[in-house]
Amino acid sequence: FLGLSQPNGLATAEGARSSLLVAEVVDVDWNLERVEVDLSALGLGIRVLNDRGQDGDVAVDDDRWTTTLSVLDTTVGEFSAPVTVVDAFTSTTYDNATVLIVNPAPRLLSIDLVPDRVQRGGAVIVEANVVDQHGVASVAVDLSGLSGGALVPLAQIAGTTSWSGAFTLPAGVQPGVMTLPWVLEDDQGASAVVTRTVQIGANGGLVGPFLEPEGPDEGWSWLIVLNDAPTITAETLVVDESRRGDSCVAFSVQVSDQDGLNGVQLDRGTLTPLGEQSGWTSMRNDGQGPDEAAGDDVWSACLEVRTGTPLGAHELLVRASDTYGEVAPTVSTVMRLDAGGSSEGGGQNGELHPALVWGGLALVAALVVGLLVGLSRREGGGGDRFGDL
Repeated sequence: FLGLSQPNGLATAEGARSSLLVAEVVDVDWNLERVEVDLSALGLGIRVLNDRGQDGDVAVDDDRWTTTLSVLDTTVGEFSAPVTVVDAFTSTTYDNATVLIVNPAPRLLSIDLVPDRVQRGGAVIVEANVVDQHGVASVAVDLSGLSGGALVPLAQIAGTTSWSGAFTLPAGVQPGVMTLPWVLEDDQGASAVVTRTVQIGANGGLVGPFLEPEGPDEGWSWLIVLNDAPTITAETLVVDESRRGDSCVAFSVQVSDQDGLNGVQLDRGTLTPLGEQSGWTSMRNDGQGPDEAAGDDVWSACLEVRTGTPLGAHELLVRASDTYGEVAPTVSTVMRLDAGGSSEGGGQNGELHPALVWGGLALVAALVVGLLVGLSRREGGGGDRFGDL
């Protein structure tokens, strides 16, 4: 007898995983009749091993006698497993052989996420069904691998195998399909991080083997992270008619997105420069041309106000997409061409040009002075209604 081994890994309690028991025995007389292993310490009695290619045995007559070991209860640890070798003349028992049974982690039977499609920063209510013959000590959703995330412990619903809680999805998560990891631990300290449920048999998940669902898309702890479209702020651009003939009247919009922008486009309509194709054109945020500063989320483009451009409102359309391809709803605004004649009148957001402001103030001042002079003359003494002689 050369030894007893578990070549395909250790057996796991609760039927989670079977193990092969292999006794290597060499008999120079070629009259070996039987090899037995005593598994009474595990409550499994005497097991006869075989070298006939059955019950896990790989090859016939290769001196490796084999049986399959399965432990369905909570028995764990290292146990004595005496091996008895019987040939045509003698029977010898070797008491130094042992087997090792390890404790499996709890099983995740089902997951419920409400909602299962959520915006970043949104709340998700979770409920999980978890079982273990030793008892389940803790269940948690592991978000610690995410920026701003942490381990989120759940609370057991009294008298059930269900655990529930809630978490807020960190803002830095990438949009798309996210696989939630679950940390499970039993009362004996066995733990595992899982992302998929197991099939539930007639034993309710308490006794294995524990198999994954057959369908490739079944049982996964998937959460759909929705993508927010870019935010576009477009104000009315007021332009004085004195700008007629200007080939580049700057128009700017503010566009932001936490994932970064793929591009911002403008449809200038009737204000498209002559010689250019009408429709969507790219705006810029590089500090060049009509854009004042690079990377400040303010995107700009040139509008051409021709000499024949009529007074009034001219529609402008703006759209944007982020780095994941999410497109914002098209935003409509206007450029309003106003009468006035000031050499540099107009501005975005309805602002008045400083020359118009100072001109208005001067007019008000003149009116006030005239009123004061008139009052002074009326209060003069002694004259009739035609004034003093």
